[in-house]
Amino acid sequence: MSFLYNFLCICTTLTFSCKPLSGELSFNTYRPERIPFHLLQVYESIAFVVGIYLPLTGLDIFVLTLLLLTKMQFKLLNQEMERLFNEMASSDGKSKHFDKKIKKLVEYHDFLLEPTLIGLIEPIARLITGLTQFTFCYCLPAQAVTDEADRTTEYAYFNKWYDNPSSAKAAQLMILGRSQRKTHILAGGIVNIDLDNCLKTIKTMVSYAMFIRTMGIGQD
Repeated sequence: MSFLYNFLCICTTLTFSCKPLSGELSFNTYRPERIPFHLLQVYESIAFVVGIYLPLTGLDIFVLTLLLLTKMQFKLLNQEMERLFNEMASSDGKSKHFDKKIKKLVEYHDFLLEPTLIGLIEPIARLITGLTQFTFCYCLPAQAVTDEADRTTEYAYFNKWYDNPSSAKAAQLMILGRSQRKTHILAGGIVNIDLDNCLKTIKTMVSYAMFIRTMGIGQD
């Protein structure tokens, strides 16, 4: 699984790096004339590797490894339980050491299932960290971009436009018309990233948590 994931990441990285061969930047950015094309491409490549590729792949590999190791623990538990019960069946359960082994298996099973205090604090801390990251690194900056883009109409209109020549007034009307289009920051071209979406996300998470608590899932 790790090999397949790394293979897909490498293919994505190569696709990203080869895009400039077609004469376009890897990211859709505006390039001032005074900045050389290749210099901006090197900067984008470094930003991609350091800011996107390494953090995301590191987190993905960590979660993948953690889940697979936990799965292996359950598998070892199940195999040991099967072996023990088969031994008990073949010996009619007369050996005293079976009780100790069963107790040990039950304790191990409880360890894998029951959350400890640290186990409860850790997901809460991660949830708070994730929400903070989502709010301050995504929603607030995206909302700032949207708000500033919506102010284009104000900047174009609230000035001494009546003293401008006709050509400037025509350009102003064109800008006013184009600025009526709303600016949206989309995740994957599907979901809006703004404060409204942030509040909806938190509301959905709280509602889902309350629903699970009401249904009694995980209470036994």
